[in-house]
Amino acid sequence: MRSLHALTSACRFTPALSVPHTARLSSSYESSQISAPSPSQSLSSDSPSPSSSQPSFVVIGHTESQSALQVPKFRAIASSVRNVTLSSRTPLDSDLPSPVTARATDRSRSPSPFRSSSAVSRSSQHQQSQSRRAVSLFDDAASSSSADLSLSESVSSLRPIRTNIFASPSYKTESVEAGSYYYEESHDYRGKGTSVLKTMAKSALGSILIRLQKFTLGNPSSIFSFRPTRLYTRTAQYAVVTFLGLLLLVTAINRRSTPKISAPSYAALNDAVFQAHSQKAFIPLVPKSDANVPLEVLRARRKPKAALISLVRNSELEGIEQSMRHLESRFNYKYNYPWIFFNDVPFDDTFKARTQNLTNAECIYATVPESHWSLPKWIDESRFISSLEYLGAIGVGKGWMISYRHMCRWNSGFFYKHPILDDYDWYWRVEPDVHFFCDIDYDPFAFMEENNLKYGFNINILDDARSFPSMWRQTQEFMSEYPELIHPEADFSWIIDHKNDGEYNNCQFFSNFEIGSLDFFRSKTYNTYFDYIDRKGGFYYERFGDAPLHTLAVVLFLSKRETHFFRDIGYQHDINKQCPANLLDKCSCEPTDLDENFYKLVPMESPQKKPDDSCIRLWLGGEWLERDDTGKYVKSGFEF
Repeated sequence: MRSLHALTSACRFTPALSVPHTARLSSSYESSQISAPSPSQSLSSDSPSPSSSQPSFVVIGHTESQSALQVPKFRAIASSVRNVTLSSRTPLDSDLPSPVTARATDRSRSPSPFRSSSAVSRSSQHQQSQSRRAVSLFDDAASSSSADLSLSESVSSLRPIRTNIFASPSYKTESVEAGSYYYEESHDYRGKGTSVLKTMAKSALGSILIRLQKFTLGNPSSIFSFRPTRLYTRTAQYAVVTFLGLLLLVTAINRRSTPKISAPSYAALNDAVFQAHSQKAFIPLVPKSDANVPLEVLRARRKPKAALISLVRNSELEGIEQSMRHLESRFNYKYNYPWIFFNDVPFDDTFKARTQNLTNAECIYATVPESHWSLPKWIDESRFISSLEYLGAIGVGKGWMISYRHMCRWNSGFFYKHPILDDYDWYWRVEPDVHFFCDIDYDPFAFMEENNLKYGFNINILDDARSFPSMWRQTQEFMSEYPELIHPEADFSWIIDHKNDGEYNNCQFFSNFEIGSLDFFRSKTYNTYFDYIDRKGGFYYERFGDAPLHTLAVVLFLSKRETHFFRDIGYQHDINKQCPANLLDKCSCEPTDLDENFYKLVPMESPQKKPDDSCIRLWLGGEWLERDDTGKYVKSGFEF
């Protein structure tokens, strides 16, 4: 400030043509050298007062032969003082051209704008707001009419250097070729959209949109006059790109959306989400009783190719003996279907002798192939061990047992492939330690064969969702990839929770009791599904069971009329039990309610989401879901 004060006091003031923010120089004066008066000189007494006009520095004319131009130094000083403008004084000031406030047409070399950092009064800012657009030093017409006004040499200009987007700009001197302009871009936005346009002008995308708008209004040349301010530093750009990339990656990893359904045969699933119980009420088939048929006639009758199968260990001999005694006395002593026992190791002689003593039917003993009872090669062992520890810690049933994983996988996709079953078409699965309470006066195998049934169950339960959390999502992915395999009459309504975004409600057939068609499980459709699920590793990384897999397969690949509910067979396995009420003369059990087993595996206190109705009622559908004014079911039991 001292040097500026000294310079101001040393210069004499003369009225000059004021040009806001830029100095007006002709070509003859751009080559001039400024001579500053000595400090002893004083202001002339006839100089105008500060209030009458703005003070200006005087540039004394010199010849073109003199040395390098020093005007930019004064211009830098003048640019920091709003009330002092730089001008040139010659004997013929009137010959100078008038300033041009219109935009220049050639902006290919326009430097970046700069702004003064000096404080300015609001009134002077308002007066000069209209002249803060890009301006040329001289009118184009004046430039063409006077050879003295052509710019023939390089001049120095001021450009802002922004090292920090939040800091005030500093300036440096840099050479610009002749024909360039000094201009400052300050767009005049008016109207209701002022703040919106200003915000858009600060971004590259917004500036592109504004340019496009200008182009559509018929002024294409104005597109290139709009330059957005630099909003981001390089570091900020890298940070934004990194954040967006991580967000995209997380979205892709956590993507759990339901696959879009497009196949016509698969449309029932979409409808089931909104019409959860739209299927017709189940009409039970009543088997023809053989109670009065002589035993010799029954044994001489042609029988389906069927067998009673059991996966059992040598150590479970007493449990399988109990199951055999019950089923033999209630059913098989009349029909003599063979027993086939499977074990992952050979059966010992004691097991064979004692089981053969309990039946007149043939007993067959088979060993499970090692490849069907071992960890697949695509399974990560460390991840598998972690799964065992985790599921055991959170209390998932048998979640810590390796052999249980092998058993579930074998029952899901390998039992029907064993060569010992090649000559059979039907199977009845019998577990150790089960009870059969009622006399079975008909042949279930013949009943299913005659009525074109493929799968029969006895209990429909709600299972712990923690043991197979990803099975439904994988099933949906399978349906999207193989929509042609879905049965046209597939009924998803009873397994879909329409209040939970169409998720699986975890209802399933209790596969410890099941009577089914081996041809169905041998089919290409079922094996394509099993292989797809098996490759995902859920039998080992989670604790997939054969019950939910069989249930989803039956729903996908069979119509409901190919499935049968054996309500008349009294049965118990562990805590799950069902006993029909209308067959008390043939049963040795206390009748159970239709909804008896709903909360056995998933207690009411569990935070797991539960369906509005019990699983078996959802499967029965229709009038089995109707309730009276007190909330009780109109039909309390399922009887013939």
